Amino acid sequence: MKPRHNKDLSEILDYYGIKTVRVMSVCVGYCTLYGKELDTDRAKPRMDQYFQQMSKIANDKRTSARVRYMLQAVMVNRSNKWISRCSENIPKTITQIHKEFAQERQEEALLSQQFKQHQESWNYERLSRRLQIWC
Repeated sequence: MKPRHNKDLSEILDYYGIKTVRVMSVCVGYCTLYGKELDTDRAKPRMDQYFQQMSKIANDKRTSARVRYMLQAVMVNRSNKWISRCSENIPKTITQIHKEFAQERQEEALLSQQFKQHQESWNYERLSRRLQIWC
C-alpha cells in the first residue's frame, strides 16, 4: 500500500526505506545543479516549502548521517545564494596546478611565520608579567 499524497514527506521517506537514500541523493544533486535557476521570486513559496521539509528531515535524529549531510549542504548552498564552491569547472594544466601549489606553500609559510612571531611575543609578554610579579 503506497502512502497518500497528503502525508508528510518524512512519512513517505520512511515508507520507501533504503531506496530513499538513492532518490534523496539524486534530488540533492538536482538541487545543487539547478537550484539557482529554480529558486526565483515566483517559485519562492514552493522552494521555501521544500527547504522547510528538508530542514525537518535533516534535524530528525532517525535520518542517516549521510542524508543529513547532503541536505545540510544544499541548505547552506541556498543560504549562500547558490554560489558554487568551485570557481571554475575547467580542467587545469599541470603548470597551473604547480603554480597554485607553490602559491599555497608560500601562504602557509607566511601564516606559519606570523603565528610564530605572535607566539613569541605572547611568550615574552607572559614572561615579563611573571618577572613583574616576582620583583
